[in-house]
Amino acid sequence: MARFILITGLMGSGKSAVSDLLRNKHYTVIDCDNEIKKLYSEPEVFHYIVRHAGKNIVGDFGTIDLNEMRKFIESGTEAKSIVMDYLINIFAERLSEKYKSSDSVIFVEAAAIPEINALRFALPLHDVIIIHCNEETRHARLLARQNYTSNMMLEQMQSLENLNGYGANHAVVHIDNDGTLEDLNDKLMKILESGLGITHKEKLAVYMDFLKLAPNYCHTNAWCYSFYNLGGCKNCPFPCANQDKYYEKFK
Repeated sequence: MARFILITGLMGSGKSAVSDLLRNKHYTVIDCDNEIKKLYSEPEVFHYIVRHAGKNIVGDFGTIDLNEMRKFIESGTEAKSIVMDYLINIFAERLSEKYKSSDSVIFVEAAAIPEINALRFALPLHDVIIIHCNEETRHARLLARQNYTSNMMLEQMQSLENLNGYGANHAVVHIDNDGTLEDLNDKLMKILESGLGITHKEKLAVYMDFLKLAPNYCHTNAWCYSFYNLGGCKNCPFPCANQDKYYEKFK
């Protein structure tokens, strides 16, 4: 089974920035919200949502209306919790099945809403990365978003208290994201190097997964730092003249 690592934090804290940095290192990052939205079009899921949310959830084209679905999620009703738990369980079950024979590392990005606890039981999470940001910077980022007004209720639903149950059975790593993107990248690299305890076998599995997508990728590009900034020369199975760059920085 792959190692699943949750990335979460309050809206505007920088979850997407961390996810993009990981993707640039060719890690697989699954956006929980986007993947769940893809389920809406499946007949069984569609009928389940309509049965619990009501026919008003269906738009003019016979599909789930995303604005109405957002209002339903923000309603905080028992029906909303039932639907969200149902969707998260389907998402987690399929993700587990897809990577059941993998030794790789898979990151899952999800908002810190109350239903995030369902992931704790539905997905075999190994670690949790919580992104933090001071409130002034976080709200400045939110106000800069075009869709902030429509998502104000969703933002109010989020709380780090929703993550209280994760410390008992999961390794929790915290990242402060109050500086530049370069600062964030340096913090992330240090966590990838030592904070998560990612094994050489898992690093190699990530690399081999990438080679399936890019078979012409050359190890002389110094993947030990440009690929996922892990290991350095001590663990590198593909020696390279530039491999000490980040290892020297963190040793």
